[in-house]
Amino acid sequence: MKLGSEFFKLVTGRLVSNFGDSLYSISLSWFIIRSTQDSFWLGFLNAAVFAPNLFAFIFGRFIDLHSKKRILIFLEFGQFLGMVVLLVSLMLGFFNPLWISTIVFFSAIFSMNTYTTQDAFLPSLVTSSQLEKAQSIMSSSYRAADILFNALSGFLASAFQAWHLLIVSAAAFAGSTGIFASMNNGASSRVEPPAADRPKVWFGFTLIFRDSKLTILTFSGLIANFLFAGSNIYVVLIADKLNTAIALGLFLGSAAIGSLIGTLYVSQTVLQHFGIGGKLVVGQLGFGLFTMISALCTNSILFIIPFTLAAVFLGVTFVSQNPIIQNEVASDSLGQAFSAKYTLEVGIMPIGSLFFGEIAKHMTSALFFLIFGLAYLGLGAVTYLNKGLRQYRI
Repeated sequence: MKLGSEFFKLVTGRLVSNFGDSLYSISLSWFIIRSTQDSFWLGFLNAAVFAPNLFAFIFGRFIDLHSKKRILIFLEFGQFLGMVVLLVSLMLGFFNPLWISTIVFFSAIFSMNTYTTQDAFLPSLVTSSQLEKAQSIMSSSYRAADILFNALSGFLASAFQAWHLLIVSAAAFAGSTGIFASMNNGASSRVEPPAADRPKVWFGFTLIFRDSKLTILTFSGLIANFLFAGSNIYVVLIADKLNTAIALGLFLGSAAIGSLIGTLYVSQTVLQHFGIGGKLVVGQLGFGLFTMISALCTNSILFIIPFTLAAVFLGVTFVSQNPIIQNEVASDSLGQAFSAKYTLEVGIMPIGSLFFGEIAKHMTSALFFLIFGLAYLGLGAVTYLNKGLRQYRI
């Protein structure tokens, strides 16, 4: 059965939105590290990006009760306004890193709910048997945006000022707003229930903690994202040590290509006979192994090789988690489940960003990536030991 046109509008809007996300986050990260030469401010900026996710669970019930289309339009337009404020600030020569991080924080309040809304929207656009395929396309859509813009980001950062790139980012958010506005589903997804029947604001956490499979997935994501916050900093520092923004573009672009290969080819073809749980185990173990290997060459451009191979396995994990949740949780509670999950998983990233922004002054890149790889091997072992996850199939 073919996926419908509304699904592909959702995919296109996601791709264009990630286009804007990737461009502004990379350009600002490079701008901050080059203008301040202080990993603390790089960590502070990353913390500002992820901090609003600590409160994501508050909005889950609202997402479940209202039109996903209208919510997406509002969120994309909010990000557009954030880019306009950043753009005006830089054009006026106001380069204070605290101010830039503050505007990024308020913009992130809008962006933090886009993934939750899209993930909650998806099951209403496809059948349950199509979820893994649809999630693969959704995941690859923003990976494709990463490939296009991360691969070019080093060249763009060298050739243009940050405010030039923010113009393109703002245009991308304006475009994604228009795409979501063209979708047909404009009605509320549910009727507001009587007050006595309304689920509590904590209901999403209840959904996660009463199912051991969802609990393991969530806490694995929490640990992984704490370390990914550090990876975001160390990759920029490695490029800075090599003294070229082009290296940053190559690292991030190659990783995006690797994850896309993992999402579209390895997961769907090489591992086609594995259940979705088995794919998750392979992805976690493979990512851990090659991340450890990358620790051997953090002082060289050769870092790009194991970093890319690790990303291939990371791509496998991208399409092996959300379908489990979408299959286990009732469709009218998905917004609450995903928002609670993202509160824990992404909410940890500002803490990780601040922690590694400071610790990067004392811990080498090699030691960090060794620890990162060992941690992922541990996560793969935990997933394997849970029979329900290891043997999970849809």
